[in-house]
Amino acid sequence: KNTMSGLVLLTTDNSQLENNLIEENHQSGIVIVTSVNNTVTGNVMIANLDFGIFLKEADETAVTWNNFTDNNPGGVSQASDGGENNTFHHNYWNEWTGPDEDGNGIVDIEYTIEGDPGNTDPFPISKANETEITTSNTFSRVSGFIINELMETIVAIAVLNRIARFKKRKTRCYRL
Repeated sequence: KNTMSGLVLLTTDNSQLENNLIEENHQSGIVIVTSVNNTVTGNVMIANLDFGIFLKEADETAVTWNNFTDNNPGGVSQASDGGENNTFHHNYWNEWTGPDEDGNGIVDIEYTIEGDPGNTDPFPISKANETEITTSNTFSRVSGFIINELMETIVAIAVLNRIARFKKRKTRCYRL
């Protein structure tokens, strides 16, 4: 198991995170910091020791149609919102599957999102979404992808039980 988050967006605007499997990270599954107008949809976050998603100074983020299962064990919520004008709706929260008195697939009581704005998911769904996950979108016990739009780089850090470090090696050619 690793000691970091699964996927981190720093100062990244107008991005979409779709159909990713993010599981078993020692911190949050998805972290979005100092970012505006991002969309998180169709993702599966499982057994992250902190939140499934953590928003800090992230504004106008839409978190919709995701599956949250067993994140932040012992905590109040599987998500934390520390931004403004963020929306959560139609997400599956495994500890929040009822009541659904009219059988429409939407839990009758809104799901509380932890954080300052007092946000909620007003339409939590009672059954997990069917999400197509491919191996290229899997961040299982691998932390994480750090995306920073300002630096225009994607840094991938693979951590299983050891850290693999790759250094650029210069190849020198000699004439004999």
